[in-house]
Amino acid sequence: MGKLDHIRIPREVLKFGLKGSHEICIMGLIYSFGRNGLMLTDMQLANFLHTSSRTVERALKKLRDRGFVVSKRAAGCRRRLVVGPAVESVHNAGSAPDALGQSGSDMDPGVTDPRSGGWPVSSPDILSVNTDVTAGFNPTSMGDETDVTAGQKESNKMKVEEESSAGRNSHNRAFVDYWNAKENLPVIRAFSDQRQNRLKVRMSERVFADNWREAIDKLSASSFATGHNDRAWRADVDWLLKNSTNYIKVLEGKYDDRDLPGPVKGAGDTKQEFTPEMEEAFLAENTRTITDSEAKKLFEEIGLA
Repeated sequence: MGKLDHIRIPREVLKFGLKGSHEICIMGLIYSFGRNGLMLTDMQLANFLHTSSRTVERALKKLRDRGFVVSKRAAGCRRRLVVGPAVESVHNAGSAPDALGQSGSDMDPGVTDPRSGGWPVSSPDILSVNTDVTAGFNPTSMGDETDVTAGQKESNKMKVEEESSAGRNSHNRAFVDYWNAKENLPVIRAFSDQRQNRLKVRMSERVFADNWREAIDKLSASSFATGHNDRAWRADVDWLLKNSTNYIKVLEGKYDDRDLPGPVKGAGDTKQEFTPEMEEAFLAENTRTITDSEAKKLFEEIGLA
């Protein structure tokens, strides 16, 4: 996905008393989508705003803590960011802490705009913000768009690059630390450029970005994926990040263990101990040795044939 050059922020957002430029830009996007919600991952937002995922996480946390943003789950495990109860309170009150040093009297709650999902907008309704210079954005500016000198742009560009690099490193560390905390998974001893690039690609995929911890948990809980198979194969980090299908299979439970029988109930629902003899009889009746062709097909599916 490409980067946004400008974000059109409804002026009502500037009356919420937000201070950080990234908070204002993110709130502007969410407000514009209204009740439909904004369905972008932190990494996608970071890419749009020329910043790091960590910066987006901090900005969203501040907005959630103040009640301006709420996270919901949409179809397909997609996160949906919608305006929170604090926005309703602002509109019901007809005024808000004014970042512009004005009262809220110019906000007409009877005027709505379909671009904002039904939220009120005032006239002129928007402020255009250059996202390439959000580090220097001043919300008290009422011009059509914020402008900076070439020197400021270069300085801000360098800051953005540094933040982006720091954000990637933060994601890498979080992923590696979580993986290495699982003692039955192959330890990641070096996170090469190739692995970093693969993780970056996977993180750009919404399902992986929202569920990578669950995928690692399910791999760790899988007997087959942790070496209990006829080839002693173990799922390593390269296999998980290799493509867009391996982690989907894991999340869908393809490698989950089959349920083992619990305690056997006898007469009068009295619990009986599940003895080794009973286990042996159960396994003899309910398991079989797979054929060479079945084993070959299974390993073809996981790319080891």
